[in-house]
Amino acid sequence: ENFLGGDLNGIRAKLPYLRKLGIECLYLNPVFSGDFNHKYATTDYFQVDLDFGTNDDLVSLVDEAHASGIRVVLDGVFNHAGTRFAPFADVLKNGADSPYRDWFFIKQYPVTIDPACYECVGDYPYMPRLRTDNPEVRKYILSVMLFWLRTAKIDGWRLDVADELDASTVRYLRQRIRAEYPEALLLGETWGDASSMVCAGDQFDSAMNYLFRDAMVDFFALNRIDAETLANRLEHMLMKYPDATNLCMYNCLGSHDTARFLTEAQGQTRRLKMAIAFQMLFPGSPAIYYGDELGMTGEND
Repeated sequence: ENFLGGDLNGIRAKLPYLRKLGIECLYLNPVFSGDFNHKYATTDYFQVDLDFGTNDDLVSLVDEAHASGIRVVLDGVFNHAGTRFAPFADVLKNGADSPYRDWFFIKQYPVTIDPACYECVGDYPYMPRLRTDNPEVRKYILSVMLFWLRTAKIDGWRLDVADELDASTVRYLRQRIRAEYPEALLLGETWGDASSMVCAGDQFDSAMNYLFRDAMVDFFALNRIDAETLANRLEHMLMKYPDATNLCMYNCLGSHDTARFLTEAQGQTRRLKMAIAFQMLFPGSPAIYYGDELGMTGEND
């Protein structure tokens, strides 16, 4: 429930700083209307949340980022929505008579905001899961993705909880998006082996590489594995994917879903610097969680 005031115009003001830092791509957590500070409980996929600005502010940010040589990727939260998302609100109101009842995994009627009534994320009742294998849902998701590619000229999408999305839907989205935007990036979130998502070349271009992050934390931050074990883990990881995929994996030391690396390292900046040096030289796309370059700390929320 804590709102600290960051917005899209604040990012615009920092574009010269990001350019000087050498940033080539900016991935934003959800910017669309949603409940709570994290905005992962989406209420309107076609509107920028007023906490962050307006649709025009997003268009301006992308335009200015492009002028600075920086591409922009948005967070697509399509595995679930918020309870105030209009189709789910209709199910709450009309129950089995709602035309949207098959958009969700309903367990019982009448539907109340209770995980006993529908599938949700981690039994968190305010984030009901979407049935992404439903043809109407997949068409809706495509309409959202194309809307922002066309309207804001964004450069791609990171899909939240990508390993739980229906695979045929991801293939459908890729085919139709690439037909119009052949260079649009599709980045998938998974916390483990991403082979099923990236190896066939018909779903995602890249995945968030938490296998890399875990190895970095275990070796550099916590010092609980030796160099030989680190090498074995990283070589095993590299063998999972084609060489071209390894070169574009999203190699992070932390994210909005983890503790800060410097916190994991008990505040020892030397360990953070060593990990960053390794990250920058390792095959893949090094991803900096904002503030790590300043030595920010923070527990896992």
